[in-house]
Amino acid sequence: MSAQLLAVTQRNILIMLNVQSAGGLNISNYIGAAFLSLFLIACGGGGGGGDDGGGGGTTQYTLTVTVSGSGSVASDDSGIDCGSDCSQAYNSGIMVALTATPAAGYSFSGWSGACTGTSTCQVTMSQNQAVTATFTQDTQPVDYTLTVNNSGGGTVTSQPTGIDCGSDCTESYAENTDVTLTAVANSGFSFSGWSGACSGTSTCQVSMTQNQQVTATFTEDAQPGEFTLVVTNNGGGAVTSDPAGIDCGSDCSQNYMENTDVTLTATADSGYTFTGWSGDCSGTSTCQLSMSENRAATATFTEDTPTEYTLTITKSSGGSVTSQPAGIDCGNDCTEVYATNTSVTLTATPDQGYTFSGWGGDDCTGQSTCALTMNADKAVTATFATSAGALSIADMGMHEVDHGTVFQYQPQINGEFSICRKDMGHDDVKVDSETGAISWDTSGLTFGRGFHIRIKCSSYTESVYAAMVVHVDYSGTSRLRVAGEDGVSEYIRVAGRAMTGGDTIVFPDGVYPVSVSGDATYENAFKRNAPTPGTATQLSTLIARNPGQVVISGTANGNIGKQKNAFEFGDISNVAMVGFQIENVQRSSVTSQGSVNKVLIEFVGAAGAGTNLRSCSNFSEAASGECSNAGMRLNDGNPLFQNSYDWGHNRYGIMTNRTSGSITRRSFVRLDEHKGDQPYGGFSNYCDSAHLSQDNTVFDSLAIAAPHYKNYAGLEAYPATGCENDDATLKTEGLLAVNNDLSLSLMDQKAGPVHVWDYIVSYDSKGTCTPQTGYCGNLLLQADKETHVFNSFFGQAVSFDSSNTRAAFDTNDVVLDAATVAKKDVEGDADVGDMPEYLPESLLYFRGRSDTFYGDTNYDQLTNVRRWPIGGEDIIAAKMRSYDNPNALKVGGGTVHIDGNRGAVAEGESMSEYFWGYINQHIPPLVVRVKDKGASKRVAWEHLSGSRRDAVTGWKVVCATSGNSVLATLAKEELTYNHTGSCSGYAVIAVYADGESGIAYTETAE
Repeated sequence: MSAQLLAVTQRNILIMLNVQSAGGLNISNYIGAAFLSLFLIACGGGGGGGDDGGGGGTTQYTLTVTVSGSGSVASDDSGIDCGSDCSQAYNSGIMVALTATPAAGYSFSGWSGACTGTSTCQVTMSQNQAVTATFTQDTQPVDYTLTVNNSGGGTVTSQPTGIDCGSDCTESYAENTDVTLTAVANSGFSFSGWSGACSGTSTCQVSMTQNQQVTATFTEDAQPGEFTLVVTNNGGGAVTSDPAGIDCGSDCSQNYMENTDVTLTATADSGYTFTGWSGDCSGTSTCQLSMSENRAATATFTEDTPTEYTLTITKSSGGSVTSQPAGIDCGNDCTEVYATNTSVTLTATPDQGYTFSGWGGDDCTGQSTCALTMNADKAVTATFATSAGALSIADMGMHEVDHGTVFQYQPQINGEFSICRKDMGHDDVKVDSETGAISWDTSGLTFGRGFHIRIKCSSYTESVYAAMVVHVDYSGTSRLRVAGEDGVSEYIRVAGRAMTGGDTIVFPDGVYPVSVSGDATYENAFKRNAPTPGTATQLSTLIARNPGQVVISGTANGNIGKQKNAFEFGDISNVAMVGFQIENVQRSSVTSQGSVNKVLIEFVGAAGAGTNLRSCSNFSEAASGECSNAGMRLNDGNPLFQNSYDWGHNRYGIMTNRTSGSITRRSFVRLDEHKGDQPYGGFSNYCDSAHLSQDNTVFDSLAIAAPHYKNYAGLEAYPATGCENDDATLKTEGLLAVNNDLSLSLMDQKAGPVHVWDYIVSYDSKGTCTPQTGYCGNLLLQADKETHVFNSFFGQAVSFDSSNTRAAFDTNDVVLDAATVAKKDVEGDADVGDMPEYLPESLLYFRGRSDTFYGDTNYDQLTNVRRWPIGGEDIIAAKMRSYDNPNALKVGGGTVHIDGNRGAVAEGESMSEYFWGYINQHIPPLVVRVKDKGASKRVAWEHLSGSRRDAVTGWKVVCATSGNSVLATLAKEELTYNHTGSCSGYAVIAVYADGESGIAYTETAE
């Protein structure tokens, strides 16, 4: 007995055990196993070894540093340099040492948060950590300035020396210096007194606790018949007199003739208010004095209270801060001016994958909202940190790479994860399962273009994706450009027609209308023309920034109605169209009216023609394109459809017409009804009397599904009379056809080279049906040409002879080799004799490397790449439908909702679980292989959401090469296991309350 791997998708692994006898395969010897609980890993040969291990992917936590004051914080591994870089992700258990360095004029006051004290901070990364370093300004020796105003008529000197006013009236003194001022009047003058920081007429004692100002007033001795007026000003304004003489500020005394009437006027400076007179004046209006004697008046000015203050917010990345009342929206607007005493409430909102760590600065602490009163200018800091357990991948950007170099990139993965893997990318792209690091040796490419690389990282509770664009320059002159930037048009057609051949143009995510003007200038994104061609070694590439996130919409726009085609190419060569989603066009999403030479349609999705166009009534009309026809339909030439898909209201999913050497690889079709008409073919080759449709055509790793068992044929090759093949070969290598009336339809009535159908699975998912033909199940239609069928399974299959008479399957020029025809295909229950409904192994091993056209080296040879035919299974899952019977594709009790317009919609399941689901109560979650990183052998698996997730109670890791001896029993949250003993093949069993999943897959050490 040998173990044969039969299926793996991005979410499932399935096997069958095969008892091989001399008579070949017997279906009764197949034992269906459900979806695998894991891929395992082991390293080099058999024995153990020592490694401190770690499980699947490495758990990471984020250390966030906040600096208060002027200084910086650096970590011993250089990951933190705050100032500029204040956040870093570390593996769980790592100890990080932080050192605080104050700026000049500052001292380090201490740590808060995850550290305290003033020495080096040691942080163990057992969770997300936040640390604040506080720096305070040093107390510097402070000098204050003493300014003496001298009205004239004397001098003022100081002790300590410095002031000698007459000539030197300003001096700086150290803080808290006691200064004594002495006023000496000149002959003919008298010292009238001090004002400002001193008063009276004796010596003035000033303590230099701040800048000080003193006025010494000397009065000329009055002549007979004169009296003296002395004004004292406390600062903040000026006093003038009428008649002139007083201008205080500077000149604060004046002699007037006896009985002169003098009017004093007080004028406040900006920011001050005159509050009143004292002495010989009172009130707040002008002061009227009669000089019948010596007079003295004091003017008092008071500084105004500010009416507005400024609030400034500083925040770390990972969230935003808003205010009530409005004004702060930081993010973008982090400063606002508020009226004095306004009450402001600040709210911090973390981004997805982050939490709010807390407030700092003026009047704000803790993690709730911050309420403050604007009675001064205020500054507040908000700190965010990565959520414990939340998972995210930072944007991976766009890159240009010279051909032949090794491109390397380390994604920034935030949060705890168990495993990372490549979700999309060239065969040679490698993703490190522990770190997510991307490595790609581009020397194996035979031409350059724009590529997507997308990774998926998973924890016990969630999975996240991130994609990048990589332009590989083979020519030495090509480059990457972005639509809408640097002179590149934002319109797809204009940018493509104006591009330099061989360049890659990236289109930002969004919806792009086919029609963009009222005069039909852009009726189609390309209307019988094409992007500027590249060369055989440097394709021109139009690529979406993120796969499937650039939508080309045929919906009515402006004065232009709903459009016929999205991409209607004329002659087109050496061009790649990558990553677009095409929706709601009337005819074909992608079609051509000219020669198609080396054109790659990569990860392009077509949503079909919608429901408002009449259906096709016959083959000729379908070929004419005058009705709802094909999601993608290319004529003449050798196109390569790769990783592409169609779900929608079309007559055909992907159709090639009169092509020679076309390849459709790793693609998927899901057909819906349109206008009550049945879909006709998932993949179709059509020809007319002048062309051969089946000439050297390769179908590689395809999947076709239809609603209500009403699709006529999963794979159809239809030569019109006069163009049947007599010297060509149709190769079908890896095909899944589900719920089709005919799995394969080949109406070819001429003899010639055999057709090869290798690795075909065709079945009816419900087990009973009433298709339009009246036959139950799937049919194989064969004419005169001999067909070899290998490694395949057909549920309820029969064949036809050239006169459409039913014949025994194995007697009508059909050669069966390791193929099985089931009498009845029923739901996969406990009947182990029933053929389980899963993908054949061939769908996991691609025949043909990425980007290989017909005739290229290894274009149809088996590769060692195993993956579900379409990257991005979640996109497909969103469109899957369980038609006719709500339980038809039900898996393990999953919820199915009935929608009258779209049928029954399964939710809460992965595409792999509910579409390819083997109906069994013990379906284990998906597990993904992890390459060993050390001497020990590590087993790791990705616990997927789905119907059986909550039912899992734990795991058993067994050594499959020693009688399935149990090595460990783990809790369900444990997704990694290290083993250093002797075992060369491992397996994992999912444990449920009512049983175990059994062993579905084993693997030897790598």
